[in-house]
Amino acid sequence: MKLDHRSLESDQERRLRRARRTAKVVGIVAFVVFVVSIAQMLWLKHHPQAHAQAIQEALMQ
Repeated sequence: MKLDHRSLESDQERRLRRARRTAKVVGIVAFVVFVVSIAQMLWLKHHPQAHAQAIQEALMQ
């Protein structure tokens, strides 16, 4: 008879594994937001006319 390893682990180990997974997901999301904001900053720096036109169009609606 084999016992399932998951049934033998403690609640603390389960909470620790879940906390690590949550921290990993939060880190990935933060990194993606950072990269997107840098890309947006660079795009605005190189395309100021397109940005100004988009703002003007948004304000006219």
